[in-house]
Amino acid sequence: MKLLFGIKKLADMPGGSERVLCIIASELVRRGHDVSILTFDKPGRSPFYEIDPRIKRIDLAVGNSALPAKFRESMLRILKLRAVIVREDPDIVIGFNPSIFLLMGPALVFSGIPVIGSEHIVQEHFNERALQLLFYRLVAKTLSKITVLSEHIRNQYPLSIADRMVPITNPILPLPKFKAPSVKASRNVILNVGRLDAQKDQATLIRAFSLVAEDFPNWDLRIIGEGHCRSELEALIVSSGMQSRVALPGVTKAIHEEYFSCDIFALSSVYESFGLVTIEAMQHKKAVIAFSDCPGTDEIITPDSDGILVDPKSDRAEAFALGLKKLMSDPKLRAQLGESAAHEVARRFDLAEVFGAWEALLEDA
Repeated sequence: MKLLFGIKKLADMPGGSERVLCIIASELVRRGHDVSILTFDKPGRSPFYEIDPRIKRIDLAVGNSALPAKFRESMLRILKLRAVIVREDPDIVIGFNPSIFLLMGPALVFSGIPVIGSEHIVQEHFNERALQLLFYRLVAKTLSKITVLSEHIRNQYPLSIADRMVPITNPILPLPKFKAPSVKASRNVILNVGRLDAQKDQATLIRAFSLVAEDFPNWDLRIIGEGHCRSELEALIVSSGMQSRVALPGVTKAIHEEYFSCDIFALSSVYESFGLVTIEAMQHKKAVIAFSDCPGTDEIITPDSDGILVDPKSDRAEAFALGLKKLMSDPKLRAQLGESAAHEVARRFDLAEVFGAWEALLEDA
């Protein structure tokens, strides 16, 4: 089957949906499919994540792929998408994220080429984006199917969109081989991985850590990621007096080393679609702490069995600080939660089942 995947940006983009696309596309190539990936990146830019070398890259360079598109730019992209995709003549087109599949739908009307959207956010994302949700409802009629990460997420969407949604969870790859350091690091680490964005709410995590830092002088906080909230977070670190204890090292391709080296994984997000980084941390046998009202994460963690879910109450930072203190002061609890977490991930997420679901969806499109 000739497949064309589309995503807004792959170059210098260490996001979760970008990684999932690279994993799925590469596996489908290995299963004998002819796969291309189309982006709005400038030609010649390497993707952040590794992809199978047999995958054809099509980089359209329409507008700035790192910024939200304005109306004129979106119209140009629709015209370009139609011209290029019709020329490529794939059997099926799969757009990852609304930023491209909401353009692919209108672009390929009456082309005879079915379009599948792959949704990696939750309905909460549209709570303050009413016009976007309206456009989504209109364009959904042009899509063959829309993948979504769980039945729970599907049920949050308006019926006109949910009727086209098919739940398929993200693939969780086996851990890479990694030789753990023979000597334990002299300092303990709380790790957070995610885009520096209001949705991820690392500001609350920094405030929470500052509340307990004095009681735990041997602990540091590392936040791996990049985003438009960097300057705000840097200012908060300075105002909290945490310059020597909180690090914002940016993005890394050696993310598994970060997981292996940390002692606690702390997710402060307001919402998640799937919580891929949470599952990866659990896979690495790390004790995880997150908020109990965080969609996408509350479905993954069983409280006090394979992680801790904190009730945000009236003060999110104070509530999170209490949860951190509980884990930081109890190495035995951290070890127990980590072991249970790894066992649950291995039990619940079957890689072959995920890829099989994708192939079944493509056959049915």
